[in-house]
Amino acid sequence: MRSAFRARPHRGIAFLAFAMLVLTGLVAFPASARPVGPRAVPNPLEAGPYEVRSQTYDLGDTAFQPDGFPGMVELRGVVHAPRNARGQRLPAVLFLHGRHEACGAADGEATYGQWPCHKPFTAIPSYRGYDYAGELLASHGYVVISISADGIGAADHADATFGQTARGRLIQKHLDLWKQWTSHGDGPFGTEFQDAIDFRRIGTMGHSRGGEGIVSQLKVNAAAGSPYGIRAVLALAPTDFLRQVVTGVPMGVLLSMCDADQPDLQGVHYYDDGSYAERGDPAPKYQVAIAGANHYFYNTAWSPDSGEPGAMDDWDRAVKMGGKGGACAPGSGERLTQKQQQAVAAVYITSFFRLQLGGESQFAGLWEGRDALPSSASFAKVSTTFHAPDRPGKRLDINRLRSDDDLRRNAAGGGVTLEGFSDPGFCGGESHAKRCLGGDYATEPYRLEPHGYMQILDTEPPGTNLLQLRWDRPGAFLRNELSEGSRDVAPYRNLTFRSVVDFSDPRNAEATRIPLRVVLADSKGRQASVRTTDYGQDPTVPDLLATVTDPKSHSTLPIRRLLLSQVRIPVQAFRSIDLGDIRSVTVVCDGTERGALDITDLSFSE
Repeated sequence: MRSAFRARPHRGIAFLAFAMLVLTGLVAFPASARPVGPRAVPNPLEAGPYEVRSQTYDLGDTAFQPDGFPGMVELRGVVHAPRNARGQRLPAVLFLHGRHEACGAADGEATYGQWPCHKPFTAIPSYRGYDYAGELLASHGYVVISISADGIGAADHADATFGQTARGRLIQKHLDLWKQWTSHGDGPFGTEFQDAIDFRRIGTMGHSRGGEGIVSQLKVNAAAGSPYGIRAVLALAPTDFLRQVVTGVPMGVLLSMCDADQPDLQGVHYYDDGSYAERGDPAPKYQVAIAGANHYFYNTAWSPDSGEPGAMDDWDRAVKMGGKGGACAPGSGERLTQKQQQAVAAVYITSFFRLQLGGESQFAGLWEGRDALPSSASFAKVSTTFHAPDRPGKRLDINRLRSDDDLRRNAAGGGVTLEGFSDPGFCGGESHAKRCLGGDYATEPYRLEPHGYMQILDTEPPGTNLLQLRWDRPGAFLRNELSEGSRDVAPYRNLTFRSVVDFSDPRNAEATRIPLRVVLADSKGRQASVRTTDYGQDPTVPDLLATVTDPKSHSTLPIRRLLLSQVRIPVQAFRSIDLGDIRSVTVVCDGTERGALDITDLSFSE
């Protein structure tokens, strides 16, 4: 697979016995968010057949100088691998942590800018913070290597790319070392790992700035002639400073809805920017928004239970700035504990690589949003968005709804009709000429509009346009005609689109969700109508995260993010029509007397 990149500058931050873990503070999945009769996936938290051995290696605090980076960095890591897998070439997954205090002292003091650490400070083991997922994945037949990047975090403020290029080069350096060690039987482990890794099946997982680091590594690897077959990348609450666009490789992004370190959820851009970047892109894209999750708890060394210097609940920052109540408040019913968040992370980390590297298709439904979380993580509320490969039978775009041209002729080559709406048009997106949120939210920073967030150093601020639909009487509709060659929808599993209810519009003052009706019409004039409510897929108002009181006006503003969620309706739900010859797709807004929502990405997908 090949990867394409477009870089733009920007700004910037063991093992658990899960099967036996008793989780507290369980949260019920609201009925409105639950697809009808979802099948729970097999439990990814169950240990695999392999006994796991974990070992560390350390070549020194100043063993590596990434090209162009203003400091020396360490070459240190931990490897989790099956003990009883000799003679097998196993896929490997590399983990990379983000920017955190590099050095800590016994009195709890921590520091960013010092590297190497000087007494009384010692290095904080951020690279060991994902052992819970690494050992679990290793038990299923993977070599998992988690590497340290404290030296980069200590000096990335002085680097033109915020340390992101250096992080990519650090991953590449570790792969080069492991290639040498496994080929020649030398290095810190002797012959133990000789011929043990299949370098054509490599996955990477990064957290925070590490999430962007794994994207940078794709570019570094491509520039070197792609010596390593990167087959899957997974970013946890990632930054997006350089605005690199990923194509050609399956990419997943986990978003934390109570993230106070990256409150703008800039990781949504990896999904948004890559969706249509390359014609014929064979790689799927996934986005999972996790309610109640914060930024730090993915890493055990950053979580308060660790006792490590610098460990904290980052949402406390929002509380100290005046945030109160809402879904992110401890004890709210949605807020996840440290162990709960790590359990959810382990579900997604292990299932992603077992699906993408191991071909274990039983996890596909979890990542495509069709299947429910296993019982071991069913306390979590998630919203999953899936972008299928751009291949016949995999995805049929009807209307991307990204520009004015899309309101005249759609991606399926047909005409477009909008009727009954008040001044329909686009908001957010590339120029931000029109904000998506109005009322009291109109003066808020762009962090509440993650799809159109303005990158500080960009000369051409990128983003995703959203089509605003506003109606004052039921029956308004968006109709898309399908041209010849785009009318056979029978091979597809779902009709999908992304939408969000505009909570700032007074039309939605009493709304928590907006039921819609989707109508397919065939060449004989027959119609089949399905209500989103019947499949638990109504567009909903985003969760209230907290309320903030303006110290000057003393007015209270509820804090929500205008984050798109995907609506999925099974194609087979449209009965008694010819699915092989569909002439139009119509979205009808007749579930409420009046309303306002934003919509994009109308398509059929496998």
